[in-house]
Amino acid sequence: MASDIERRKGTVGQVNEAYLIEPSLEKVHQISREHFLIDAEHGRFYLVDRHSVCGTIVAGKVVGGDRAGGRVELHDGDIIIVGNAASPYIFKFLVN
Repeated sequence: MASDIERRKGTVGQVNEAYLIEPSLEKVHQISREHFLIDAEHGRFYLVDRHSVCGTIVAGKVVGGDRAGGRVELHDGDIIIVGNAASPYIFKFLVN
């Protein structure tokens, strides 16, 4: 497993399929380097918070935070907020 220092230096390969970039001038950061993943299992989808600091809000409920991690099933139309309620990173989960 790569260390945080190796990831910061860019000496390890990409581990995520999508990256969100926060402006470096922000005083409060909302997102972690590997904040969450969406997993498919037996025709269902799950959001897995990957031990982020601020957590992830799914359909109004907090998943993870304080590096606790967590998992919740996703449903069509669920709103996902990356970080806390003040985060500008808001997505809608849609199943086609």
